[in-house]
Amino acid sequence: MVKIGVIGKGGQINSHIEYFRSTSNVELSAVYITDTSVKLKTACPVYSSLDELIEISDAIYILETDDSPFEIVLKAFRNGKHVFIEHISALSLNEIEELLNSRKEANVKCMIGSTVLCHPVYMAIKNETINPQFIESQRRIANDKNDSRNIILDLMLQDLAIVLNMVKSEIKRISANGLKVMNDTVDIANARLEFSNGCVAILTVSKTGMSDENYINFYEENKVLSIDFKHSKAFTYTKSRNSEGQIEPTYLTSAPIDSFQYQLENFRDSIAENAIPLLKLREGYEKLDIAHKILKKINSFNED
Repeated sequence: MVKIGVIGKGGQINSHIEYFRSTSNVELSAVYITDTSVKLKTACPVYSSLDELIEISDAIYILETDDSPFEIVLKAFRNGKHVFIEHISALSLNEIEELLNSRKEANVKCMIGSTVLCHPVYMAIKNETINPQFIESQRRIANDKNDSRNIILDLMLQDLAIVLNMVKSEIKRISANGLKVMNDTVDIANARLEFSNGCVAILTVSKTGMSDENYINFYEENKVLSIDFKHSKAFTYTKSRNSEGQIEPTYLTSAPIDSFQYQLENFRDSIAENAIPLLKLREGYEKLDIAHKILKKINSFNED
């Protein structure tokens, strides 16, 4: 049984609390609420002291929080506790470097949240054999002036996670640009990643659209692998055609997956059974580092 203490805002804890109570071999030790404007709907132990929460828990699960996640994670590590961090973009690269050293000294597990890496359509293509030579990724979000998410650190970072999982090669060159169209911040951006093995990935993210769109296509000679997140479809096709001269896709399926449940169980198993975390702290750092390099390119482009 893994005792997990949950840290986050009241509303978010409300929407996730039953997962911790219904997941086998997980015990919700207590919660620590950083935003008390939303009250808990379900009775459970609530601590006003972070130190007390850490003391009674085997692991800390950090949802979105108004407090500094760096200080929370560092304190947990120093007390020998395992940690789940939902949003790695809330940390700076320097902070993660310090946490990597602290985690190693404490010899504990740290897992980073990534709903795309356990999305049903991504899980459907994980066992497909493909050596992509070209990748195109498109993420378009309907324009909403209240959407404060950073176009690179919050949105493109998700597509980067998949691209870097699929391409087992170092990045040798990054180019990027972006533009302010509908908002006061950059709301459309494009990045080109060139890998040492010759693969090229073109990633585009936009918050200027009338509707949502999210897909990633992987190309190699004679084969295409496509993921459509909006319509929850994954399929492959080759240059071979049927008797009518048409290309017929092969649709890929996987069992229905609840992303939050999957991550919670994976975090539990990484602690109790030494399972491999879906996304390790080091891997999260590497992806965030690339996202920051893209962001730096975009900022310099806009300054010219």
